[in-house]
Amino acid sequence: MSVPRIKVYGLLSLTKRQYVAALIGTLLLLALLTPLWFFYGHHLVRDFLRAQAPALVPAVEFVPFVVLAALVVEAIEAWIVLRRFARLEAASAVPNAPRTPRTLTKPTIKQRNHPRSEPSR
Repeated sequence: MSVPRIKVYGLLSLTKRQYVAALIGTLLLLALLTPLWFFYGHHLVRDFLRAQAPALVPAVEFVPFVVLAALVVEAIEAWIVLRRFARLEAASAVPNAPRTPRTLTKPTIKQRNHPRSEPSR
């Protein structure tokens, strides 16, 4: 039985293990870069923008909100993708099981009139 794969962003065909590893890597990178931004980054960027593009200096104040929005989008994406993985795993858990029980299906005309369908006497 093959491992279920999902195309993420329409580009990458990933297994659940690969997706979770990428998600953890993204969160670790975010956890590393966020303190660096607040202690050092915004001062460096603000000084650079004052010299190069003074009109963009106020935009530095919105970076934490952009990061927070990206984190929310990433959480929504993870929820959707992990839910799709759960559906695929549930569907592949019992691959040969009929969709409806035999007792609920109505026999076709061919099955009713077939000579072998009657019990032998």
